Amino acid sequence: MASPVSDDQGHQASQTGYNEQSQNTPVCGPENEPDNESSSLLFLFETWNTKGDESAPCHKDIVEHFCNKQLNSNEKLQLYSTVLDVNVSEDQRKDAVAVGVILIPPKRKKNTNPERDPPTLHWLFYHEIYYPQLRNVLKNVKYVVGYKSITERAAEEIQEGLFPNARLELIDLNALPPPPGALFVFTTWDKSHLGLSQYHRTLVQDFCARKATVGEVLKVYSTLLSIDVSKSQKEDAEDCSVTLIKAQRKKRATPEEDPVQHNWLLNHEIHYPDLKKLRNIHYVVGYAPNTGKAAADIKEHIFPEAKLYLINHKHSEDDSLPLTSNPSQSNFDDNMLEMAQKADAVFSMGPSMYNYFDNKYRAITSADKLKTIPHVQLLPKPRPCFFNETVQLQNEVRNHVIISYGKVDLKKLDNYETLASAVDKAGRSRYENHAGIPTWEVCSVHTIDAEKVSEIIQKLKGSHCKLQVKEVSTAEQLVKDLKQSHLCLAKRDEDYGFHGLEAMAIGLPILADDDSQLAQFIKDYFPDCMDYCILRRDEKRSEKIMNMISHTNTAFQQARKLKMTYMMSEAVAKSYATFAAMFLPQIQIRTVSLIAIKHDACIFQIFLRIGIAVLV
Repeated sequence: MASPVSDDQGHQASQTGYNEQSQNTPVCGPENEPDNESSSLLFLFETWNTKGDESAPCHKDIVEHFCNKQLNSNEKLQLYSTVLDVNVSEDQRKDAVAVGVILIPPKRKKNTNPERDPPTLHWLFYHEIYYPQLRNVLKNVKYVVGYKSITERAAEEIQEGLFPNARLELIDLNALPPPPGALFVFTTWDKSHLGLSQYHRTLVQDFCARKATVGEVLKVYSTLLSIDVSKSQKEDAEDCSVTLIKAQRKKRATPEEDPVQHNWLLNHEIHYPDLKKLRNIHYVVGYAPNTGKAAADIKEHIFPEAKLYLINHKHSEDDSLPLTSNPSQSNFDDNMLEMAQKADAVFSMGPSMYNYFDNKYRAITSADKLKTIPHVQLLPKPRPCFFNETVQLQNEVRNHVIISYGKVDLKKLDNYETLASAVDKAGRSRYENHAGIPTWEVCSVHTIDAEKVSEIIQKLKGSHCKLQVKEVSTAEQLVKDLKQSHLCLAKRDEDYGFHGLEAMAIGLPILADDDSQLAQFIKDYFPDCMDYCILRRDEKRSEKIMNMISHTNTAFQQARKLKMTYMMSEAVAKSYATFAAMFLPQIQIRTVSLIAIKHDACIFQIFLRIGIAVLV
């Protein structure tokens, strides 16, 4: 939205209104008195709510909608809004100032018991007593805006008694069109999850932050493959400005009769009846192959006018096998092409996947004519908490810890034979040189039988390395394990090809196979760092591991260099902005040097070259 507040006024509001380091909050008072020459717009309402629901749009959205539709784009006005809460929260103040609004709370009568004088809409009628700021502070009020049947009478009295030259506007909530919406079709929402779940939340959170920066009123929804939403999930989603949509069982069905299954998303008529209650959905987003088919089906049957966007997160039915030796690859490719043919745009995670599908999409045809669909590369980015941490190097390292993490599949444990042999050979070299043997931690991001997995891998390795197998289900656990390690072996994964990315972000030395998605990402965007962390085809894995743990200081110096290069990457920021621009055309890219990302009640100062310009 093009804010009706001028640059100077907006700067004044943000400076006098909200500062995270002080208590100078944006409430109306002498310190917020506008210049005599500036005009003002006064909204009369009960509260500054930022959530709302389908039946009652939030006040913030209504303010933005009114300013977009009713005001001349050249009008420069300072915005004010009354609230009935004597004590306005910091979150309300901050959110209001983000759209250029100064809140006006009431003042109680002196020596009045709060229990005998509770906030009520009648306070607006007695504005001389409860809102003296209206007369004493507001100057040159050009508009007085009220809500029909809610603050209509109060608006009429205030306009007639205090601002007779102002124009009275009344908003009919029933006549307001619902804001446009974007529906992300996915299975989980959890800030502590890893892999594709982490990528989904990070992407949606980044998108919502950019949406807020340009003042765009766009509701964001995300499905869950769960019948219950925990309090922490709901609060985290609300902090990201996301509404979660949970699943439902068949009527009168027990958990045993109707257990949660992935195909529930395909049977959305039964298990997601709330989808039909959503209005004005403009975009449906799915992850191919995970939820791509379900997203296409939901778009076709419930939101036929919406655009379908797909995010490719996998380019092989089994990424642990070479594409040429994978017997099921043909069917997999056909299914992915069929989904893409229904899409309005496709995003592929990372350069390796992008290059693979960019060639495959040449075969897409529609009505005997070549259909060109936008195909965009979307680069991976972990949660900010990984960038915020740093691995501390010990003065003298004798017992190195080598970590590998990702999806551990009992049916495919033979794939660990190469890793087990290499780690054991490196340990033997250390042992022969009278150094301590390493510990190899195999961490699964999914539930496993750790004892059984350990028993199988023990048979694959020798006696020159210790083995520890465990589950790592949260980002916090992974941060701790990475900080206690000396090297990360980035393994390939069937669902998410970027395990090892978190180690890269935290500054831990990594070793990635030359043909992995992570290695291709590093080669394409951080070529100055690739020699130390990529295992070339002509190199022996055991010798590379031995070299990295024998020269720990050098490895950590290179890892820190890679971390800083990653943090400063314009390409990563640009890919996320490009994704957002497919929903919000007014977003463009320019370069700035610093961004502060608020995450998990902490402020992480992350040096990323990222910025947004608004086309007014």
